Amino acid sequence: MRTYKNERCTLKTHPASLPAGGLFDPLDERQQVAFRYAVDAINSDRTLLSHARLSAQIEVIPPNDSFRGSRKVCSLLKSGVAAIFGPQSGQTSAHVQSICDALEVPHIENRWDFRLTRDAYSVNLYPHPSTLSQVRLVLVLVLVSTTPSCCQVSGFSPDKNSY
Repeated sequence: MRTYKNERCTLKTHPASLPAGGLFDPLDERQQVAFRYAVDAINSDRTLLSHARLSAQIEVIPPNDSFRGSRKVCSLLKSGVAAIFGPQSGQTSAHVQSICDALEVPHIENRWDFRLTRDAYSVNLYPHPSTLSQVRLVLVLVLVSTTPSCCQVSGFSPDKNSY
């Protein structure tokens, strides 16, 4: 067991059990289900974590409430979580990211965030806006080139291929 201490929180890790903390808004029931499903999927594949099992520890916090968010983060860290997922709120997420960076705990986000830089221990799983734009462009180009379509343009003659 390893213990990390900071003026705000204490982190304990247990090698046989890896608790993963999830911070969710009260209306994020689908994300909570997805989080639990991801933990179950990782546990069912013994090639991923052969000597440990993940456990989901979910906390619900109001959006944009950094005070309650920090208290919940400290509570999760005291229980020994290996990483923290969420929350969706930008202000609260930045606060959680700061605490996780100070204690060198991975912080995983899945929300739209336009910032190009990340702190050392943060990962945002949501694609960057420019990447999403490129994907949409490629999808449109592929769909246009592979699906037969009928398009009528005023002044276009299909026999002459000109306007």
